[in-house]
Amino acid sequence: MSSSLAQRLPPKSFPLEGFQVIDPSTKLEEETLPFYREEFFYPIRIGDLVHDQYQIVAKLGYGASSTTCLSLNLFTRRHVVLKVHVNCISHHRELDVLQHLEAIKSEHPGRRQIRMLDDHFMIQGPHGNHAVFVLPPLGVSVKLLQDLQPGGIYDEETTVSAIQQTLIALDFLHCEAGVIHTGRCSWMLEAPQLCDFGHARICVDDEPQRGLVMPSQYRAPEVLLDMPWDYSVDMWSIGLLAWDLLQAESLFRIYDENPERSEAMQLAHMVSILGPPPLEFLQKSAKSLKYWDEAGEWRGVVPLPQPVQLESLVTSLHGKSKAEFLSFMQAMLRWEPEMRLSAGLAWFDLLAPAAARPTASIWPYSLTRHMFPSGASVETC
Repeated sequence: MSSSLAQRLPPKSFPLEGFQVIDPSTKLEEETLPFYREEFFYPIRIGDLVHDQYQIVAKLGYGASSTTCLSLNLFTRRHVVLKVHVNCISHHRELDVLQHLEAIKSEHPGRRQIRMLDDHFMIQGPHGNHAVFVLPPLGVSVKLLQDLQPGGIYDEETTVSAIQQTLIALDFLHCEAGVIHTGRCSWMLEAPQLCDFGHARICVDDEPQRGLVMPSQYRAPEVLLDMPWDYSVDMWSIGLLAWDLLQAESLFRIYDENPERSEAMQLAHMVSILGPPPLEFLQKSAKSLKYWDEAGEWRGVVPLPQPVQLESLVTSLHGKSKAEFLSFMQAMLRWEPEMRLSAGLAWFDLLAPAAARPTASIWPYSLTRHMFPSGASVETC
């Protein structure tokens, strides 16, 4: 220990003057969140020394349950990210998932697309203990860069590359780690890595999961209808993610002035774009009777919008590119979870040499090529 301490860099001094003074009554960042309570958050300041090892260099972001900061490891001279959680979390599911992933020794290329945990520890704050995750720093997020793009959307080539990398990561999670991500697949450019496992689930023996998960605008129909769900919810997310990268407007409207009507509106818009769900699907959910009768006729509190062809909503692509994108979306956004193709199948085909593919499509062609006439899908794991 004495040797390590001798090698530690001295903390840097940061200026405390020469900055614009903001009125203390002005709410900023975390303070603007609807459920913000000051005593839950650790009061991080630039220049602070954390765990006698990490000096805070800059604030990177915040959320309802944590604050992230760029920090310098004074021993290794490397920058890391500290994710400092609020003190009101009794159990950190994300830590369970990250430690589970770290324990898996695999040569799967998708493992390299996962942002792993470097370390974790607890720190004492003014009002309780805070869990801190040490993570490798990443580059600019795809979402942040998207806001700077013309029209707020990406071009087709960038979108396809992002989706391909995400499929590789999801195949590792689903087939080797037994993990469902459940969140909006977030990653960084350059060396893409899938991150944010705060709501991920570890599936023991691939048992179906239950409960409300996924960001509201990305929720799969089986989650909305309180059915058991599995890895297929991530494939639904992939479809909506691809849409959001290429289109300025979200596919499904979900918000209403009355929050209780938002779920009905979301399902109603799914019906208008995807068509009515199969009766066999609805019969698996007691909650579905809130929105459909026993014959599968809509009776939700909001009227069904006029049917819309998905093709008419795609404005950023044309010709062959548009047709290929529509095929991809139709393979992902299916009412029945078992009809969505697996990440493993798409990833497997993406490894095939381009010359061996039956089409020159840059979209993951297997997502439509392997659909049987009956609509059944082929699984690889």
